[in-house]
Amino acid sequence: MREEQKPRSEVGLDGWLNVDSTFDPSSYYRMITLQARGIKGTPQLWEPYSGRKRLLETREIDDGVEIHVPFDDSPGVLLVWPGDKQEFVRDVEAKENPEASGKRLVLPDTWRVAISPTLDNRWGDFALPATTTPIGIERWAFRHRVDSSGQAGLDGQWFDPKLDDTDWPLVHATFGPHGLWTGPVDPERLPAPLGTVDEWGAWQNAVGEWREAIYSLSRGIYKDPLHQRTLGPKGHVPEEFLDFGVVRAGEAVQFRTTIDLTEPLTAYLALGAPAQKTLWVNGTRAGVAEEDKGYLFFVPVTLRAGLHLLEFRLQAEVDGNVRAHFAFVTEPMVYRRPEWVQAGDTERDTLLTYTKRVTVPFHPKLAIMSVATAEPCHIRVNGVEVGVQGWFDPYPNIARPRIQRYDVLEALREGENLVELEVTDLGASGYFLVDALIENDESRVALMSDEAWQVTRNGRPAVLSLQRKLWLDMNLPRVQWLTLDSLQVWRRPHPLPATSWLENAPPITVPQTGWGLFFLSSQMCMRSISTLSGSALPCPQEMCACTCDSMGKQWSIWMGRNSSLRRMPT
Repeated sequence: MREEQKPRSEVGLDGWLNVDSTFDPSSYYRMITLQARGIKGTPQLWEPYSGRKRLLETREIDDGVEIHVPFDDSPGVLLVWPGDKQEFVRDVEAKENPEASGKRLVLPDTWRVAISPTLDNRWGDFALPATTTPIGIERWAFRHRVDSSGQAGLDGQWFDPKLDDTDWPLVHATFGPHGLWTGPVDPERLPAPLGTVDEWGAWQNAVGEWREAIYSLSRGIYKDPLHQRTLGPKGHVPEEFLDFGVVRAGEAVQFRTTIDLTEPLTAYLALGAPAQKTLWVNGTRAGVAEEDKGYLFFVPVTLRAGLHLLEFRLQAEVDGNVRAHFAFVTEPMVYRRPEWVQAGDTERDTLLTYTKRVTVPFHPKLAIMSVATAEPCHIRVNGVEVGVQGWFDPYPNIARPRIQRYDVLEALREGENLVELEVTDLGASGYFLVDALIENDESRVALMSDEAWQVTRNGRPAVLSLQRKLWLDMNLPRVQWLTLDSLQVWRRPHPLPATSWLENAPPITVPQTGWGLFFLSSQMCMRSISTLSGSALPCPQEMCACTCDSMGKQWSIWMGRNSSLRRMPT
């Protein structure tokens, strides 16, 4: 195979699973030589995009033919062996040379073109609410260029549709930079936190190795690699919207952004990550290390109206992927997630018994519990066995958790209840995760795995510890069937509230007095604007807007006063 015919690295062994695929034709093989056995003759090549049919170059071999198949038209073609070769040759010649058929057709100078929608949205796969009518034409990719002077765009007529903008960076609607980060390196090599937000401007001019943290307030990370592990997003945007890649044990990354508040805020800053967390607000350390026990870290903050500086450092304890999310919440109990819990040491072939007492001050009508373990487990409520899991594992070489949901209503009672998990330690320290919801028509009680559980090993008290671990372990190989949504019995508020566009139904939440989430970045305000798709996009504080008519619809395009946004040709 000639070197120029080889595809780029984006197509590999698991190319069909690659969520980063750009569908760029240059990433596919341009020509493939294959051998078809048990057949003779010259095949036709049918090209699905152009509709052309042509004969291919072949070479007879002992038990078949060798064919050179080009992929100039599309990444997929058809090979067809005709029954009557001579008839096919005449048909091909007629298509390539109109004179050969003896017929001529005079076409009019003016053609009428109609766009026929082909996207089936009856189940809401492309937009909600679901509809059988056309959902319209959307453009999500744009060329973008910043005019720092405010005049170069006018002088250069950037607004001219004929302008060559091929060297402009490609951007996507709703996605943009919301902060800067650096690392991973040894913590001693990371910069000291900025003292005040006033230092942001001078520092930003000399950031050095800092990179932009790009994500969407409504869609999270662009082509999130998490989707590969779960075979798609399963109808939910992943909660982590910061991805720092692989970080070695002992190394750290540092994130920095600003928050612009229109009014004072008293809330909790929730920071979730599988690493040790150090947090600064306006240059002052927030929270203490003793409070950072698991994946999710809550720190109370009080902020005045105006611009504030947020900075945090994440230090990995084990080699692996580090992802994170943060949010300002007013009700931490509503936002809290279950944590992975385990015994503090490992002793193979011993029995770990985890217990938790829960008081139900009403007669329950519904009680659902999800349990995830990587080892054999018995689940009991008030001494009644309600479930068994983990005894058969079709993939014993991969220590990944399995999840099962149980109806525990019959075993529950009004008043105090005892929940027990008996886990056989096969070398993974019996780690588990529990999420449960007990309710009647008026009240609800939530139960989840946390540091309040107790554990014994073969009847002797043992130490309980929380794991700083992602709900979905990105460090395990291949596909996983465990997703955060499958673990959560009741849906918690998403750290990116605008992701609700993807939900097919209102989330189930416990009663609450209210919660607030705020996501703002350097040079950004709390306002939102309309994009071509009708979704929300954070906007610069100085804005201008323009409208245009296209395909019978009026589109509105909003852009920063010092930037230019061009619609990509379709």
